[in-house]
Amino acid sequence: MPNIENQLEEVTGALAMDIDSRIYPESPWLHFPKKTAWPEEIGHVFETVKFERTAPDAAQTWQAHATADGTGNICNPPTTKLAFKTTRNAVQLESTAVETEDFCVDDMRAKYKRDEQVDLATDMLAMNIKNIWIDHYRDKYASVANRKIVLNAALTETDQSDGDAFGTGDGPATGELNNDVLDYFYQYLLVEGGRRFATTVANGQPIFTLVCGYTTSRNLIKGDANTRNDLRDSSHADKLLLALGYAHTYNGFVHAIDDTPRRHEWDGGTPQWIRHQPWTTVGGVEVANPDYESADHEDTFIYVNNVYECLVPGSIAKVADMGFTPQNYIGEVSWKNIQNRTDNVDGKNGFFRAVLGSAVRPRNTEFGIVIRHLRCPNLNLTGCA
Repeated sequence: MPNIENQLEEVTGALAMDIDSRIYPESPWLHFPKKTAWPEEIGHVFETVKFERTAPDAAQTWQAHATADGTGNICNPPTTKLAFKTTRNAVQLESTAVETEDFCVDDMRAKYKRDEQVDLATDMLAMNIKNIWIDHYRDKYASVANRKIVLNAALTETDQSDGDAFGTGDGPATGELNNDVLDYFYQYLLVEGGRRFATTVANGQPIFTLVCGYTTSRNLIKGDANTRNDLRDSSHADKLLLALGYAHTYNGFVHAIDDTPRRHEWDGGTPQWIRHQPWTTVGGVEVANPDYESADHEDTFIYVNNVYECLVPGSIAKVADMGFTPQNYIGEVSWKNIQNRTDNVDGKNGFFRAVLGSAVRPRNTEFGIVIRHLRCPNLNLTGCA
């Protein structure tokens, strides 16, 4: 029989007013990925085919037409061969679940504002589910991206075959992200044909999405002296004074602010990169993680549509004569009161549970770019190299 933990507050002293709740931030990663249905009756993993860009086996030779004189045939011009190349990518279905501790109806008799507390508990579970999806979508983009760059002199790079692993051979990053770097990768995307999958178009030029932290966004805006002067002398001068997190089109990118960007520090050991999460648990409570606040590396994503898509399995309620409880696999919270002779003979115990399922299909991974760069965590109080 499961032990029942005390998860809600009782009236042991004076309690009044509404109940407050600490929340988690939102993220653009919840809305970015394209979501389609997982094809049924195909297995747990399948492969997709991608036609690669290919070119003729030699430079084209052009033959001038001339009157036939027995030394050639203008009907058979010089010819080159074009051989096609394909790549297969595996698509693997994955799932996970999250649930609460058990609740007992008899324990509920003593709880203060029990309906309100239970509503807040399910809200907290829902926020945790959102965080699971945020991390999943963000990490999977990094995993399939074909260009993962550490911003140092060598531009140390890993590709899709390395998964979510960044280069280690040349050490950590040596510079913060700047507009020259973004110009370099903007030009790369144009050459690769990324214009077709841009977020939008302005003045005939594609606009891509830069998913970055708010300080990175502000530094990019303020880092271009000419642009600062242009803004200062225009009717848009107040852009420099807007609150952190403002998103706008800038130098070919729209800045989508990620409130909790991925942060790492270089260790040089095993592992060489140490990732720090935004929160840490102290006494059972999630609080701001000082290691995250002081981490000196941050990941910025150039998000391009069609780098990947997420396949979500559908619900199966019946197969032949077998019936099943429908599932939606998007993390909908449901109440479970599973009556059985061993643990819940009277049907008085239950818990909240959610199931999540997804598969990532790599598509135009050549457009996926993630840049690991330095950040200045000390507020410039002592300067920042």
